[in-house]
Amino acid sequence: NTTLLSKGRIGDLGDNLWRDMKVGAYFASFEMLDRFSVYGGMLVGPGSRSSDGVSNFFRPNRLVNLDRDIFFEVEYVGLPFIERHWSPTISLSFYNIRRNVQDGLQIEEFPCTACMPDTTYTDIAYNMWEAELSLISKVNPWSLVELSYIYSPYRVTIESFYSREYQQEVSGSTSRYYQGSTLGAAWIFDFSIPDRHGDIAPLGISGLIRYRYEPSELLDSYDIRDGTLIPVYEQFKNHSAEIDLRFGFPIRQQRFNLRSRFFSYLDGPDEFFYLDYIGGMIGMRSYPFFALGGTTTAFTQLSWFLPVKTEIYRQSGRLTIDKVFLRFFAEAGNGWGGPLDINKQLKTGIGTELRIAMNSYYFFPSRFFVSAAYGFNSFDLQLPDAFITDTSSGRVDYGNRILINFGLLFNFDF
Repeated sequence: NTTLLSKGRIGDLGDNLWRDMKVGAYFASFEMLDRFSVYGGMLVGPGSRSSDGVSNFFRPNRLVNLDRDIFFEVEYVGLPFIERHWSPTISLSFYNIRRNVQDGLQIEEFPCTACMPDTTYTDIAYNMWEAELSLISKVNPWSLVELSYIYSPYRVTIESFYSREYQQEVSGSTSRYYQGSTLGAAWIFDFSIPDRHGDIAPLGISGLIRYRYEPSELLDSYDIRDGTLIPVYEQFKNHSAEIDLRFGFPIRQQRFNLRSRFFSYLDGPDEFFYLDYIGGMIGMRSYPFFALGGTTTAFTQLSWFLPVKTEIYRQSGRLTIDKVFLRFFAEAGNGWGGPLDINKQLKTGIGTELRIAMNSYYFFPSRFFVSAAYGFNSFDLQLPDAFITDTSSGRVDYGNRILINFGLLFNFDF
């Protein structure tokens, strides 16, 4: 979008923004005793599928197939037949994501006996569903144990296309893209020190240790048999371990925060689908999300918090502003293993962030942030042909540029 704007291509910029924009709504309901809660929401991309005219725009078949993000969560605190302090909180969540990809599938064909292989492209859409059941039990005042089961049926829809090899129209189809189950166990602990500014610059130690077992089937390729696309699957049984630690400490009236995360697939699947990524807002902000990944990943981030203004207590509409802090951070990390091949050199970056703590309607926490980060290491990746890139070579370069992130959420940390 920045490139289009600098070149004055306003029409293409408008098309991009229309294609990426989503509109939606959220809802929430809480019991007075705070034992039962319901939370959900939906976002829809009205420009994610093309339309010819107003009547086609509102056609039900088109609206149902737009890009969307849907989630629904129900939580009940403490099972009624277990009257103990460790009685588990039961949480049930549903998620659905749909993404339309133009020319997202390529099929190798041989139009004639003496011809070189040719490639046919067709549009596809990914429709991903996920259901998660969690039991969270309080062991003591500072730690929890979580047991979870996740069922993930992903499907892919392929639009019809004309096959030059078979000289006929191949009808569209919908098939399973991925089907997996995840059994997980986690120990979550929090030794945070109660503090007036703990929400924006926490002190103390917190973190989690998690293990997961993920038996699954992943779509590998398609065969054409009798004019029909036949999916071919590959089976995986992955084991993974994760450690995520955060330590906040003061030095001479200044606040610092050290976060370290380590993740590894114990069996190292050589497949792009299973890579763990550590870039973007949830990790190293000096590199995009998909820039840093592997079957094993690790990063460390050191932050320094400076108060700009505290005890503001100024109301503007539904928002009450509490305090403003600046955060300066330095980070280092990398990913190893898997097909991404981002080399073994440690990636480093620095950044700064403005944090504004607010409350909405006197009750809901509202946290606004905007950050800028710069990655010192420049590197490029050779992506498979199935990936859609700006260049015909399929190479993408990262690093040596400023990245901006901002948001309005319930918390500053992810």
